[in-house]
Amino acid sequence: MVRVGLRVRTVIGHGPAPSYRRGPAAEAAGAARVAELENRSVISVTRRPGPVPDVLRSARGAGGQRKRSGRAGTDGQVRGPQVRARRVRPRSGAATTACPTQPYAVVRRALYRPLGAHAGPRRAAAPCGADLPDSVTGSPNPADTSRTWRRDALPVSDHFRCAPAHSRTQGGKSMKIRHGAAWFGSALLIAAAAVPAGAAGRADSARPAAETTAAPSTSPTVKAEAPAAPDRRAAAPPVTGGGPQTITFSEFPVGTPMGNQYHLRGIAFSGAGGGGTPFISNDAANPGAPVLSGTPQFQGAIQGQFIKPGGKPRTVGQFGLTVGYINEPNSVVVTAHDLQGKEIARKSVDRTGIVPVVLKVKGIASFRVQPTAGEPAGFAIDNVSYFQPEVLVGLGDSYSSGEANPPYVKGTEVKTGNGCHRSLNAWPVRLAKGNKVVKRAKHYACSGALTGALYGKFKTEEAQLKMVGKLTGNDEPGVVTISMGGNDLGFAEVIEACVKPWQKCLGDQGAVAAAKQRLPVLSARLKGHYEAVQKAAPNATVLVVGYPRLFPETEKEEDCSWLSEAERVELNALGAQVNSVLAARATEAGVHFVDVQNSTDNHEICTDNVSWFWGIARGDQQEAHPVLEGQKAIEATVRAYLDKLAAPTA
Repeated sequence: MVRVGLRVRTVIGHGPAPSYRRGPAAEAAGAARVAELENRSVISVTRRPGPVPDVLRSARGAGGQRKRSGRAGTDGQVRGPQVRARRVRPRSGAATTACPTQPYAVVRRALYRPLGAHAGPRRAAAPCGADLPDSVTGSPNPADTSRTWRRDALPVSDHFRCAPAHSRTQGGKSMKIRHGAAWFGSALLIAAAAVPAGAAGRADSARPAAETTAAPSTSPTVKAEAPAAPDRRAAAPPVTGGGPQTITFSEFPVGTPMGNQYHLRGIAFSGAGGGGTPFISNDAANPGAPVLSGTPQFQGAIQGQFIKPGGKPRTVGQFGLTVGYINEPNSVVVTAHDLQGKEIARKSVDRTGIVPVVLKVKGIASFRVQPTAGEPAGFAIDNVSYFQPEVLVGLGDSYSSGEANPPYVKGTEVKTGNGCHRSLNAWPVRLAKGNKVVKRAKHYACSGALTGALYGKFKTEEAQLKMVGKLTGNDEPGVVTISMGGNDLGFAEVIEACVKPWQKCLGDQGAVAAAKQRLPVLSARLKGHYEAVQKAAPNATVLVVGYPRLFPETEKEEDCSWLSEAERVELNALGAQVNSVLAARATEAGVHFVDVQNSTDNHEICTDNVSWFWGIARGDQQEAHPVLEGQKAIEATVRAYLDKLAAPTA
C-alpha cells in the first residue's frame, strides 16, 4: 500500500526582504504572540534560513538576523525562495502525520465526514504531532470502509489549524488530503503575529449581524446550529426585457428593506395590514433562503403590486409564490386585488411546509400574504412568479414606419404593396432590440397615416388600434409608441409649397398659415386619441414621440439656396408648435411624451454637416424623412427616456 501526502513549503517574500520596523514594545508583544501560538500549535515557526520580518525577529533570541537564503537574479539581487509544493512518498503501510516544517507555514486543515452526517461542533486542534482521534480531526477512520467520505465546506477560519494530514487507501486507490494555499497561510501568520493576544475575538464583533448570529427560522422545530451565511443561494441573473419573471430575493443582501428594487421587473413590495416594510431575511427552515419577510420578522403581512415602467399600476392574469414554513394549515392566506383594491381571489395555505400558491383571475393588480390564525414561528414568501409584457408596438405615421429606409417589409412597398413603407430599420423596431423593458416589436405604423387610421382602415390595412386589441397572452403590449398628427396638418403639402417657388409658402394664404389653422382642431382630438391607445393596451406604457427638427436653428448653419431665412424660421416654428401641442395633450391623457426635436441637431436638412434626412427635391414620399443615422438618433433618445422611466426609484 502506497500513501502519497503533500508537503507545502512556504517562504515569505519574493526579492529583497521587506522592512517591518517596529518599536521595542511592539517587537516584544510580537515575540510573545508567536510563542503563544507555537505553544497552542496553531502555527509552527521553524528556525530555518529565510527573510524574517522585524516584528518576529525578537523571537529568535540574541542570534540576530541570519543570512538571507535565495538565489541571485540577472540583476545581481538575491531573490527569495518561491512558494513550492512537492509530493512526499512515505514508507508503505505507515500513517503519515505532516506538521509545518518551513518558516511561518500554516497548514490548512482537511476535514472529511460521512455523506449526510452532521458536522457537529468544532473542537480546538490538538498539539501538532499528537495522536488525534477522528472525532477531533474530522478525518476518516482508516479502519472504517463501510462509509463514503466527503470533504466539508467550512469557514476559512476553521480550515487553518495545525492538524495531521492523512492519506489512506480506499477501494484500491490512494485518497490524498492536500493542504491549502501556502501563500494564504503565510499572510495569515503575519497578521496573527501583529495582533496582541486576546484581540482575535474582536473581529467577529465587527461582522454584520447576518453573519454572526444564528439564522432565524419560520419553523419552531428547525434550529440553526451555525451562523447564517448572508446569502445562502447564489444571486439570480438579472432578468430584463419582459417575459416570465421569478423573484428569488437573492439579488440583494440579507437585511435589505424591499420597496421598488424590482421596479424594472414590474413589481414593487410593501407592508400591509399595519405591518412595516418587508425585508430580505434568511430562514433556517427554508432551503431556498433568502426569503422575503414581513415586519415584524416572519409575522408582518406582505403586499406585492404589479407596475409599469414609471410606477403606474398594471394587472396580470395570474401569479404564483411559495409561502412557508407553515406549521399550522390555514393559518396564512393569500389574496388578489384589482386596481380599486377590491379582493377578487383568495387562497388559504392549507398544508404544512413550504407551500406553492397560484392565483389565476383576470385583472390582478396586487396581492397580499397575511396571517389569519396562530402560526407559531411565522412565515415568509419566495419565488414570486408572473408574466411581464415583452412586446413593443409601434403605431403612427411615416416618422414611425421608417420611411426613407429601404428595403421595406414585403407588402408595404409602393409598387407591389400598400405603400406603408415599414422598414426593419425604423426606430421602433430598433428600440425593441436589447431593451431593458421589452424584447420584440409589433410594427403597425404606416406612411401617410392620419389619426383616423387608429380607428379605421387605411391603405388596405385594419385600424391600428384593432390590431393592438388582438395582441393577448405572450403578445400583450408592454410599451406602445406613437407619432401622429403631422399628416392631419398637411405637413407634406407645406414642405412642397416652400420648395417650389411657384407655390405660396408664407403669408396669410400660404401653406404654413393653413397648417396653423388646422392645429386647434387636431389639438382638441389628441387627448381622446391617446386615451384610446391606452385603453387598447391597458398594461402598456404609452410613449407619444414628437417630430425631429427639419432645418438648422440658425441662418449661419443653413446652406440651401431654395430656402429663404423667413421660410426656415417659420417652418421650424411650426414644428416646435406641433410638438408643444402633442406634449400638452399627452400629459392630459396621462401618457408620456418624448421630445426628439434635438435628436438630429447639426444634421438637419440644408445643414453644412452631413444631413440625416432624405433629400427634399427628389419628388417622392420619402423626402424630408430621417435616413438610417436619423433613425438611430431618434431611437437613442427614446431608449434613454424609457430606461430612465424603468429605473428603480427610491
